[in-house]
Amino acid sequence: MDMREKFYFSELSSLALLTLVWSVFCTCFSTGSFKTIGTQDLIILILMDLVIYLFFSSFIFIITRLPIPYWQFSEKDSIAIMFCSASKTLAMGISVINALYGNTNQALTGLLSLPLIIYHAEQLIIGAIQVVLLKNWIKNKLKDNTNIQSINENEVKTDEVEIINVES
Repeated sequence: MDMREKFYFSELSSLALLTLVWSVFCTCFSTGSFKTIGTQDLIILILMDLVIYLFFSSFIFIITRLPIPYWQFSEKDSIAIMFCSASKTLAMGISVINALYGNTNQALTGLLSLPLIIYHAEQLIIGAIQVVLLKNWIKNKLKDNTNIQSINENEVKTDEVEIINVES
């Protein structure tokens, strides 16, 4: 039995992240961070996080699909790079905020973690949409490649038949 299977590291990692997110939400609600920020500011924050995520996802995806053969990644690698580059974990940001401001003021810590919480939620929602779109893109690419291969195979077979007919 592998050590990773024995100790359930992936489950422990997910549980630790879930505990951290729960802690941040508790801090935000207990300090009233959602109440201290105005509705207009919250909408602007949501839109800014959305623009940042979509910009970085699109930018990295375009970079990985440049028409330069030496720099171009495969479709599947491009998708993986896109998700890894734009996705940021809540754990890193909260750790930095707690290291810098954790002991001074809980309300400030809650307020500073709002953009991270919103970004985390948005990347989960948009990521789920991107998965569906990119899965369809990969399926269409595979269909196109199999159609091209079958057309090329048919051309080869008809050429062989013509050669046989000419020689006989």
